[in-house]
Amino acid sequence: MTRKKTINPELVLDAAEIVLIESGVQHFTLEAVAKRAGISKGGLLYIFPTKDQLILTMLDREVSRFSAEVQRSSEEHSEDPHASLLGYIATARNEDVSIANKAANLMAALIHAPAMLEPARLFYFKMLGQFDSQSIESRRGRLAYLAIEGAFLLRALGLKTMTEEEWLGILADAQDMYLDARPLAKIPL
Repeated sequence: MTRKKTINPELVLDAAEIVLIESGVQHFTLEAVAKRAGISKGGLLYIFPTKDQLILTMLDREVSRFSAEVQRSSEEHSEDPHASLLGYIATARNEDVSIANKAANLMAALIHAPAMLEPARLFYFKMLGQFDSQSIESRRGRLAYLAIEGAFLLRALGLKTMTEEEWLGILADAQDMYLDARPLAKIPL
């Protein structure tokens, strides 16, 4: 009697991430993931019944990983009221562009199923929830965060080619904007 082969979901997720990074969301297929993981498509479907479920699990894992890194980096700035913003900037500064592309592609792959974007939605809710609209510092922090997210999406989705130097410059500018003690000029609406 032969023993059933056990499929490790983490190894399948690792293989799926490699396929996504190498092929992009357009060519991300269950067949390619199964082949990369060294399992049958049926074995893959046993663990992840749908492509959307696989992508959702990948997105959840990526958001959890990134959130943990932000939390670790935030601890260095515990005295700051927006320590998580500074931790976020430090984490973004250390991220490889392929990791950013993976995260953006995961969100893009689930855009047709908005309910499945809950891990990302919760992350953004938490990040934006730290900023009130009362203090200049908080408003600057919110603008810095939104600027970084905008640049991240433009870069990761291939809408704006950006050198590493440009990306790091945007992060530095956002951080400086937040840390600068001068009040923001009021812009008429």
